[in-house]
Amino acid sequence: GIQICAGSIFDELLTKASLLTRVQRFFSAPGELFVLFYAGHGRPGTGDWILQDEDVSLPDILHLWNRRSGHGVLLIISDACYSGAWVMEAARLRSSNVVVQSSCAALERALDGVFISLWLLVQRLEVQETYALKHLESLDRHPCVYVAPELKLLRALPGLGPGADPPV
Repeated sequence: GIQICAGSIFDELLTKASLLTRVQRFFSAPGELFVLFYAGHGRPGTGDWILQDEDVSLPDILHLWNRRSGHGVLLIISDACYSGAWVMEAARLRSSNVVVQSSCAALERALDGVFISLWLLVQRLEVQETYALKHLESLDRHPCVYVAPELKLLRALPGLGPGADPPV
């Protein structure tokens, strides 16, 4: 079963400090797979998550992840415009024990709800990945995924799209 953190966030007035506090609390919980899902606005050029007061960057999240004690894998799903930039940044940083899934390439805008719906169908084996990717491509969207090198042998990790060099 999947456990949802009691501090799950659904708040249009969310601040950066509040989000990072909740993420840090989430990372301190026991577990082996931590799924951090964001659906919202992404900043052009960076894909950073746009909050009420400040943006949250991938390095902000990875700083908290790297400070935690314990083992595990972090799966970040960013369903936001320009989220492919986070995939490229994760590859550049060579992030360990991290998977970053974007809903679109770095220069593309996301389509509300389309990516995550298909991603979930692929994870539940209700739709083949090739079909989902062709459908997204027909909408001119190109999701991509970064998988840390040490995790590439674990084929059970979810992902949708090509590696860190997404089509642009």
